[in-house]
Amino acid sequence: MNVSRWECNTLPHPLQPDSSSCGVFAIKFVENILTGQPLVFPAGRSDVDALRWQIAETVLEASDDLTDICCICGQEDVDEEDVDDPNDTKSIIWV
Repeated sequence: MNVSRWECNTLPHPLQPDSSSCGVFAIKFVENILTGQPLVFPAGRSDVDALRWQIAETVLEASDDLTDICCICGQEDVDEEDVDDPNDTKSIIWV
């Protein structure tokens, strides 16, 4: 592969308004590239906050239901009667 013929261009894109929203911008850039949208989106402080909430909502909606999974051992459907000591932290179910 001869990379010497590759061109390096900068596409129009919003600038990050602070030093803590780089992850939001990286995710938004990837999302727009994968969906074929331009890399232009609102990027003010309130817009970045809204994007954070949107990302969190998307991740949570796509997550598996962990209601019946022990957060310590990862086993599914741990019955309370199977636990010798109810104070045993080895069988904690997400609530």
